Amino acid sequence: MKRFTFELESVLSLREQEEQRAMQALAGALRALSAAQAEADALTEKITQAQMRDLHAPADHIARQLYVSRLEGVLVLRRAVIADLQETAAHARADAAEAQARREAVSRLKARRREEWELENQRAEQSVLDDTGSQAYHRAMLEHAKAGPQP
Repeated sequence: MKRFTFELESVLSLREQEEQRAMQALAGALRALSAAQAEADALTEKITQAQMRDLHAPADHIARQLYVSRLEGVLVLRRAVIADLQETAAHARADAAEAQARREAVSRLKARRREEWELENQRAEQSVLDDTGSQAYHRAMLEHAKAGPQP
């Protein structure tokens, strides 16, 4: 019985590598998005804390307002970055899904070819067994005929 070989094994390997790269890109995009969201959350918390401070001097109110305004400006920029990162993550997710689908298509083809190979081998084995059984039967019949009728 010959070994199973899949002619497109190199294509499958390439598809697996592409899928791994796409998954790594997705993971990187999600990490960057998570980090940016954490920074935005930290900025929001700083703004909330600054606004809740109890200040008595008018100069402190002005300084606080300037500080809060600066933080809010940074937060607006951070949210724009988050929107860009969300778009990047969506594209990376779509690329990963496409790479996975392409790899799965070749994997399914390999599975079908393996099933065909196994079926072909089972048929060949059965044919050998049938031939062996048929030969044994014919030998037995010949020996029986040579021996002549039994009294």
